[in-house]
Amino acid sequence: MVSRFDVDSTNESDDLDNQPPIDIRERRLQLLEKQVKNRTVVGSIFLLTVGILTFVLFFNKNSVTLLLNTGPSRKIYSNSTHEFHQTTILISLDGFHPHYINPLDTPTMHNIMKNDYGAPYMTPSFPSSTFPNHWTLITGLYPSEHGIVGNTFYDPELKKQFINTNPKVGGWIQIFGEAASHLEDRQEAKC
Repeated sequence: MVSRFDVDSTNESDDLDNQPPIDIRERRLQLLEKQVKNRTVVGSIFLLTVGILTFVLFFNKNSVTLLLNTGPSRKIYSNSTHEFHQTTILISLDGFHPHYINPLDTPTMHNIMKNDYGAPYMTPSFPSSTFPNHWTLITGLYPSEHGIVGNTFYDPELKKQFINTNPKVGGWIQIFGEAASHLEDRQEAKC
C-alpha cells in the first residue's frame, strides 16, 4: 500500500529545476510596465473624451450658450437708429367681459386670444379699479407702495385731488413711482 508520503519527490524537484530562476527585479519591472500601459490607455481615453467634448462645445455656440445661460435672456432689437428691447403692448378694455370676444363681433381680439397672444386671465391688485391696476403693471409696485388707490382720490399730504381722466388735475408721473422699464434701464447703466 502506498501512502501519500511515499510519493517520489524527485519529480517535483525536477520540475522546479527545469524552470529558469525568477528575478524579482525583472518581475517587478514587468508589473510596473503593465500598470503604466493600463494607465496610459485609460489616460488616453480620458484625454480624447475631454478633447472631443471641448471641440464640440467650442464650435457649437448653442451648446455653450445653453450651458452658460442661467437666466432668461432679453433679445435686443435694432431699427438702425437705436437699439431697444422687445415692446409689450397692453390692451385694456375697461368693463369688457371676456365673453364679448368672439369671431363675429371682435375678430381681431378673438384672433389675439385664440393664438395665445393674450393672458387667459388676470388677478387684479386691490383695489380692483382700472387706474391703480394699470399703474401697478407699469411700475411693478402694489397700490399701497405707489399710492394710487383709486381712479379718483384726494391726497391729504399733498392736499391735491387726483383725477385720472383730467391730466390738468394731479400730476401722476412725477409723484407716484417710476415705470419699471425706466428703473431697469437705470439699473443696467450702473452695471
